[in-house]
Amino acid sequence: MKRTISAYDLVRAYRQEYNTLPTFGIECTELQFYADREGYEMPPDDELLSVVQWMRQERAGQQRLFS
Repeated sequence: MKRTISAYDLVRAYRQEYNTLPTFGIECTELQFYADREGYEMPPDDELLSVVQWMRQERAGQQRLFS
């Protein structure tokens, strides 16, 4: 039985292990392989893409909306 994980926690775990975000254009595929390997149930694709996009903006130095 697979464990559940939030989209944020899955992307954060991926980023900590590989020291990068998933490759642009195939984010969900890379995260699916990672989730399967680690025994996690895959969160919805739209949530994953939102988290990855947010982290890319943070990395690029864009300001937060409500900082």
